[in-house]
Amino acid sequence: MKMFIRIPSSLEILKRIGAIGGKRGIRIYLVGGPVRDIILGKTSIDLDLVSETPAQQVASILADELKGKVTFFSEFLTARIEWEEGTIDVATARREYYPVPAALPEVIPATMREDLKRRDFTINAMAISLHPDNFGELLDPFGGYEDLKEGIIRFLHPKSFVDDPTRILRGLRFSARFGFRFEETTERHIKKDRDGLLLISGERRRKEVRLLLREGMPAVRLLEKYELLPLLGFSPLHCINPPEEAQKLFSLSDPWFF
Repeated sequence: MKMFIRIPSSLEILKRIGAIGGKRGIRIYLVGGPVRDIILGKTSIDLDLVSETPAQQVASILADELKGKVTFFSEFLTARIEWEEGTIDVATARREYYPVPAALPEVIPATMREDLKRRDFTINAMAISLHPDNFGELLDPFGGYEDLKEGIIRFLHPKSFVDDPTRILRGLRFSARFGFRFEETTERHIKKDRDGLLLISGERRRKEVRLLLREGMPAVRLLEKYELLPLLGFSPLHCINPPEEAQKLFSLSDPWFF
């Protein structure tokens, strides 16, 4: 059964983008976190777009119509448009390969379903069609809508945290922000695969932990619950300080983190 998501009037630009693509026979989708946030009732979102048409082609067309400037990142099959109202990120639908655990992925063009399958959690593995003939239709091949309504964080496959250990920290961030719980198998793999966080670069750790700490003390409690504080270099002192102070102490006391 088809499901259509109501797009807020404040996001009228999405209808315009869909029409621009539709005139040229190109199907463009809003994907990932922005879809999640619209379903949750937010009216201000990032514009993350995916198409099975190459991103360079899609971004060039949109930038021309919107009078924007486009930058291409050919290695990742992505592009970014800077225009008067902000930034639009465009990607070719992709499939990922991880040469070794925790490495940055290699990507190749793929279908929309394959693109959604490579994502971190089901609640972020949805897309909304922007094409005029089915504007607002939800693509949800992995049950993300139901998980979102039930407040469940579920990974897409058992190797998810091995491939990209930062997904553990992102999952904690979503749990802290939304008050969601982890699905049983996903939670079991947080504990099983958490040592993979030691394999990623300090830069990636720093980025994800700082984002996580912005969610306040619920984030610190989750780090404690899943026994990630010692692994990431926290001391007990960090746990009794406000998140901003904990972050400062963390960065000062943990040189390998960088």
